[in-house]
Amino acid sequence: MSEKLFKFLLSEITLLRLRCRNAVCGGVSEMPIGKVGELLKRGHCPFCNQPFHDKADWLSSFNQLTTGSMSAVAIFAECLKLLKAINDRVEIEFVLPDKSESETD
Repeated sequence: MSEKLFKFLLSEITLLRLRCRNAVCGGVSEMPIGKVGELLKRGHCPFCNQPFHDKADWLSSFNQLTTGSMSAVAIFAECLKLLKAINDRVEIEFVLPDKSESETD
């Protein structure tokens, strides 16, 4: 059985795309990773203002992560789990260039 894998370095992630899952919205926004904290401080869709998560639950989970003695890699993995849990409200995509075209040149 053959398998095609897509691998990328964390340093290659420079752009984040969010797709609101609100049935009346569906807005898509892209932003540089370095601006996400500034642009999404409240954690709401920039188009319909729907919250992407329940603030109390999110803060409780986040506080548990940051007050322990977990490594940065373990915190990253836990954050990914938290983000997967809100997939019913927002889809998160990482926008990466397709390097396969340049590899065949």
